[in-house]
Amino acid sequence: SNNPPVISLGQEGDFTLQSYMKTEIPINITDPDGHAITVSYTAGSAADALVQSDSGAYSIGMDCLKTEPGTYTAHISVTDEYGASSSKDFTYTILENHAPEVVNECAGFVLENTGKAVSADLTGYISDPDGEIPVFEAVSSDKQKIYAAVDGQTLTCTSLAYGICD
Repeated sequence: SNNPPVISLGQEGDFTLQSYMKTEIPINITDPDGHAITVSYTAGSAADALVQSDSGAYSIGMDCLKTEPGTYTAHISVTDEYGASSSKDFTYTILENHAPEVVNECAGFVLENTGKAVSADLTGYISDPDGEIPVFEAVSSDKQKIYAAVDGQTLTCTSLAYGICD
């Protein structure tokens, strides 16, 4: 007798993904009789695609930035060379992205001498409800007076001349 191919996902259950996520979900596809198989895939959205590695292993590649938030279903079908087949649906939800939030107001810095630098850890001021690590940019209203730079989550301001700026 000819047994149908077997499809199993690397993890079972609900797949809930943040809108910024990129990941791969392993799929184990086997034929218990060792027959040659043909795999077909119908994407649920622009965010998912079937990926086959050089070793022949399959996975579902997810790039959540490629589609809108929502719930989607992809479909995998596998048929062996003698016509036995099986299929599996893969349902996933991409969550809505939320803007970072100010959790503490930043008091101004006072730099009393030119050449003096002050640094601040910005993680205490901004939080992202989606768990993303915010990317910061430093902008000075007068680049002749203050040099501002961000390295990761740390803001450093260096006084270049006397005066007031934002």
